[in-house]
Amino acid sequence: MKMLKSFAFLLTFAVASAANAMVIGVIDPQGNTTSNATTAANTLEPSTIVTTNTAAVNGATAASLKASYDVLIFSWYGGSYSSTFWTDTLLGYIQMGGGVIFDGASSATSAMNGSGLSFFGSSTFSSGAQTVTDNAITSATTVHGANHHLGGLSGNSDWTEFLSHSTTTLGMYASFGAGRIIATSTDFFYHGHTTADMSFMVDELTWVTSASVPEPMPLALLALGLIGLAYSRKRA
Repeated sequence: MKMLKSFAFLLTFAVASAANAMVIGVIDPQGNTTSNATTAANTLEPSTIVTTNTAAVNGATAASLKASYDVLIFSWYGGSYSSTFWTDTLLGYIQMGGGVIFDGASSATSAMNGSGLSFFGSSTFSSGAQTVTDNAITSATTVHGANHHLGGLSGNSDWTEFLSHSTTTLGMYASFGAGRIIATSTDFFYHGHTTADMSFMVDELTWVTSASVPEPMPLALLALGLIGLAYSRKRA
Protein backbone atom coordinates (compact mmCIF):
# COMPACT_ATOMS: atom_id res chain seq x y z
CA MET A 1 0.00 0.00 0.00
CA LYS A 2 2.81 2.39 0.87
CA MET A 3 4.42 1.67 -2.51
CA LEU A 4 1.16 2.34 -4.31
CA LYS A 5 0.78 5.65 -2.51
CA SER A 6 4.29 6.65 -3.52
CA PHE A 7 3.63 5.83 -7.14
CA ALA A 8 0.31 7.64 -7.01
CA PHE A 9 2.11 10.73 -5.74
CA LEU A 10 4.62 10.46 -8.57
CA LEU A 11 1.79 10.19 -11.08
CA THR A 12 0.01 13.20 -9.60
CA PHE A 13 3.21 15.23 -9.70
CA ALA A 14 4.00 14.22 -13.26
CA VAL A 15 0.51 14.97 -14.58
CA ALA A 16 0.44 18.32 -12.76
CA SER A 17 3.82 19.16 -14.23
CA ALA A 18 2.61 18.23 -17.69
CA ALA A 19 -0.18 20.78 -17.35
CA ASN A 20 2.25 23.61 -16.70
CA ALA A 21 2.35 25.97 -19.67
CA MET A 22 5.59 27.12 -21.19
CA VAL A 23 6.23 30.70 -20.07
CA ILE A 24 7.89 33.05 -22.55
CA GLY A 25 9.09 36.48 -21.55
CA VAL A 26 9.05 39.00 -24.39
CA ILE A 27 11.23 41.99 -23.58
CA ASP A 28 10.01 45.41 -24.77
CA PRO A 29 7.67 44.09 -27.47
CA GLN A 30 6.49 46.29 -30.31
CA GLY A 31 4.18 45.72 -33.25
CA ASN A 32 3.64 42.06 -34.06
CA THR A 33 6.25 40.74 -31.62
CA THR A 34 3.84 39.51 -28.95
CA SER A 35 1.25 38.10 -31.35
CA ASN A 36 3.90 36.27 -33.37
CA ALA A 37 5.46 34.87 -30.19
CA THR A 38 2.02 33.73 -29.02
CA THR A 39 1.21 32.00 -32.30
CA ALA A 40 4.60 30.30 -32.50
CA ALA A 41 4.58 29.17 -28.88
CA ASN A 42 1.03 27.82 -28.95
CA THR A 43 1.93 25.81 -32.04
CA LEU A 44 4.22 23.82 -29.74
CA GLU A 45 2.10 23.64 -26.60
CA PRO A 46 -0.28 25.81 -24.56
CA SER A 47 1.91 28.72 -23.52
CA THR A 48 1.85 31.87 -21.48
CA ILE A 49 3.36 35.03 -22.94
CA VAL A 50 4.54 37.58 -20.39
CA THR A 51 5.66 41.01 -21.52
CA THR A 52 8.47 42.59 -19.55
CA ASN A 53 11.06 45.32 -20.06
CA THR A 54 14.78 45.92 -20.11
CA ALA A 55 14.90 47.49 -16.65
CA ALA A 56 13.19 44.50 -15.01
CA VAL A 57 15.39 41.94 -16.75
CA ASN A 58 18.56 43.97 -16.20
CA GLY A 59 17.83 44.08 -12.47
CA ALA A 60 16.97 40.41 -12.09
CA THR A 61 19.15 37.49 -11.04
CA ALA A 62 19.73 34.37 -13.10
CA ALA A 63 17.70 32.34 -10.61
CA SER A 64 14.73 34.72 -10.61
CA LEU A 65 14.67 34.80 -14.41
CA LYS A 66 14.73 31.00 -14.55
CA ALA A 67 11.92 30.81 -11.99
CA SER A 68 9.83 33.18 -14.12
CA TYR A 69 10.57 32.28 -17.74
CA ASP A 70 11.33 29.20 -19.80
CA VAL A 71 12.37 31.42 -22.70
CA LEU A 72 13.41 35.05 -23.03
CA ILE A 73 13.00 36.87 -26.34
CA PHE A 74 15.07 40.03 -26.74
CA SER A 75 13.15 42.14 -29.25
CA TRP A 76 14.67 44.77 -31.54
CA TYR A 77 13.10 47.61 -29.55
CA GLY A 78 14.81 46.74 -26.25
CA GLY A 79 17.14 48.98 -24.27
CA SER A 80 20.75 48.69 -23.12
CA TYR A 81 22.08 46.42 -20.37
CA SER A 82 24.84 46.62 -17.81
CA SER A 83 28.30 45.71 -19.08
CA THR A 84 28.33 42.57 -16.91
CA PHE A 85 24.78 41.40 -17.61
CA TRP A 86 25.91 38.41 -19.67
CA THR A 87 28.49 37.24 -17.14
CA ASP A 88 26.45 37.97 -14.02
CA THR A 89 22.96 37.03 -15.17
CA LEU A 90 22.16 35.81 -18.67
CA LEU A 91 24.83 33.11 -18.89
CA GLY A 92 23.69 31.67 -15.57
CA TYR A 93 20.06 31.70 -16.73
CA ILE A 94 21.00 29.71 -19.82
CA GLN A 95 23.20 27.30 -17.88
CA MET A 96 20.26 26.49 -15.61
CA GLY A 97 18.19 25.48 -18.65
CA GLY A 98 16.78 28.78 -19.85
CA GLY A 99 16.28 29.42 -23.54
CA VAL A 100 17.14 32.74 -25.21
CA ILE A 101 16.26 34.16 -28.61
CA PHE A 102 18.14 37.38 -29.36
CA ASP A 103 15.92 38.60 -32.18
CA GLY A 104 17.83 41.34 -33.96
CA ALA A 105 17.77 43.41 -30.78
CA SER A 106 19.93 46.26 -32.00
CA SER A 107 19.50 48.38 -28.88
CA ALA A 108 20.26 45.46 -26.57
CA THR A 109 23.58 44.22 -27.95
CA SER A 110 25.17 45.19 -24.62
CA ALA A 111 23.32 42.19 -23.13
CA MET A 112 25.71 39.99 -25.11
CA ASN A 113 28.95 41.66 -23.99
CA GLY A 114 31.33 38.88 -23.01
CA SER A 115 29.36 36.17 -24.78
CA GLY A 116 31.84 35.80 -27.61
CA LEU A 117 29.49 37.47 -30.10
CA SER A 118 30.18 40.70 -31.95
CA PHE A 119 27.60 42.68 -33.91
CA PHE A 120 28.49 45.09 -36.68
CA GLY A 121 27.10 47.55 -39.18
CA SER A 122 23.58 48.35 -40.23
CA SER A 123 21.44 46.49 -42.70
CA THR A 124 22.10 46.81 -46.39
CA PHE A 125 18.73 45.29 -47.25
CA SER A 126 15.26 45.65 -45.80
CA SER A 127 14.10 42.13 -46.56
CA GLY A 128 14.98 39.23 -48.74
CA ALA A 129 15.99 35.60 -48.83
CA GLN A 130 18.38 34.51 -46.11
CA THR A 131 20.13 31.18 -46.45
CA VAL A 132 20.08 28.55 -43.73
CA THR A 133 23.63 27.19 -43.70
CA ASP A 134 23.17 24.72 -40.82
CA ASN A 135 19.97 22.76 -40.28
CA ALA A 136 20.53 22.01 -36.60
CA ILE A 137 17.78 24.49 -35.74
CA THR A 138 15.41 24.40 -38.69
CA SER A 139 14.77 22.24 -41.73
CA ALA A 140 14.12 25.36 -43.81
CA THR A 141 16.61 26.26 -46.51
CA THR A 142 15.70 29.92 -46.82
CA VAL A 143 13.77 32.34 -44.65
CA HIS A 144 12.76 35.96 -44.97
CA GLY A 145 12.39 38.71 -42.45
CA ALA A 146 13.82 42.17 -42.06
CA ASN A 147 17.26 43.32 -41.04
CA HIS A 148 16.71 46.99 -40.47
CA HIS A 149 19.16 47.73 -37.70
CA LEU A 150 22.05 45.26 -37.54
CA GLY A 151 24.28 44.32 -40.43
CA GLY A 152 25.55 40.98 -39.14
CA LEU A 153 27.43 39.21 -36.40
CA SER A 154 30.40 36.98 -35.71
CA GLY A 155 31.28 34.67 -32.86
CA ASN A 156 34.08 32.75 -31.21
CA SER A 157 34.37 28.95 -31.08
CA ASP A 158 31.39 28.66 -28.71
CA TRP A 159 29.11 29.77 -31.52
CA THR A 160 28.02 28.11 -34.78
CA GLU A 161 26.73 29.94 -37.84
CA PHE A 162 23.38 28.82 -39.22
CA LEU A 163 22.03 31.81 -41.18
CA SER A 164 23.60 34.10 -43.77
CA HIS A 165 22.93 36.55 -46.57
CA SER A 166 25.53 36.44 -49.31
CA THR A 167 28.83 36.42 -47.35
CA THR A 168 27.42 38.00 -44.19
CA THR A 169 26.58 35.91 -41.14
CA LEU A 170 23.11 36.77 -39.81
CA GLY A 171 22.48 34.03 -37.25
CA MET A 172 24.47 31.93 -34.77
CA TYR A 173 23.60 29.52 -31.97
CA ALA A 174 25.27 28.07 -28.88
CA SER A 175 24.67 25.81 -25.91
CA PHE A 176 25.80 26.65 -22.39
CA GLY A 177 25.16 24.19 -19.59
CA ALA A 178 21.56 22.94 -19.74
CA GLY A 179 20.30 25.76 -21.97
CA ARG A 180 20.53 27.15 -25.47
CA ILE A 181 20.61 30.52 -27.20
CA ILE A 182 19.97 31.72 -30.75
CA ALA A 183 21.18 35.14 -31.86
CA THR A 184 20.21 36.76 -35.15
CA SER A 185 20.93 40.19 -36.54
CA THR A 186 17.65 39.84 -38.41
CA ASP A 187 14.48 40.36 -36.42
CA PHE A 188 11.77 37.81 -37.14
CA PHE A 189 9.27 38.13 -34.31
CA TYR A 190 8.49 41.72 -35.34
CA HIS A 191 9.08 41.72 -39.09
CA GLY A 192 8.46 38.09 -39.97
CA HIS A 193 5.18 37.92 -41.86
CA THR A 194 5.39 34.89 -44.14
CA THR A 195 4.38 31.32 -43.43
CA ALA A 196 8.03 30.32 -43.68
CA ASP A 197 8.94 32.93 -41.07
CA MET A 198 6.36 31.57 -38.63
CA SER A 199 7.65 28.04 -39.12
CA PHE A 200 11.14 29.36 -38.46
CA MET A 201 10.02 31.04 -35.23
CA VAL A 202 8.43 27.77 -34.10
CA ASP A 203 11.69 25.99 -34.89
CA GLU A 204 13.65 28.56 -32.89
CA LEU A 205 11.43 28.06 -29.84
CA THR A 206 11.63 24.29 -30.25
CA TRP A 207 15.41 24.34 -30.31
CA VAL A 208 16.00 26.65 -27.34
CA THR A 209 13.60 24.62 -25.17
CA SER A 210 14.66 21.12 -26.21
CA ALA A 211 17.71 21.04 -23.91
CA SER A 212 15.67 21.61 -20.76
CA VAL A 213 14.56 19.08 -18.13
CA PRO A 214 12.91 15.82 -19.31
CA GLU A 215 9.33 16.13 -20.47
CA PRO A 216 6.88 15.37 -17.63
CA MET A 217 4.59 13.13 -19.69
CA PRO A 218 7.13 10.28 -19.90
CA LEU A 219 7.32 10.50 -16.11
CA ALA A 220 3.56 10.08 -15.95
CA LEU A 221 3.72 7.04 -18.23
CA LEU A 222 6.52 5.60 -16.12
CA ALA A 223 4.45 6.12 -12.97
CA LEU A 224 1.46 4.37 -14.54
CA GLY A 225 3.63 1.43 -15.49
CA LEU A 226 5.09 1.15 -12.02
CA ILE A 227 1.65 1.34 -10.42
CA GLY A 228 0.44 -1.44 -12.71
CA LEU A 229 3.48 -3.56 -11.87
CA ALA A 230 3.00 -3.05 -8.14
CA TYR A 231 -0.69 -3.92 -8.40
CA SER A 232 -0.03 -7.11 -10.38
CA ARG A 233 2.57 -8.23 -7.84
CA LYS A 234 0.17 -7.50 -4.99
CA ARG A 235 -2.51 -9.68 -6.59
CA ALA A 236 -0.02 -12.46 -7.24
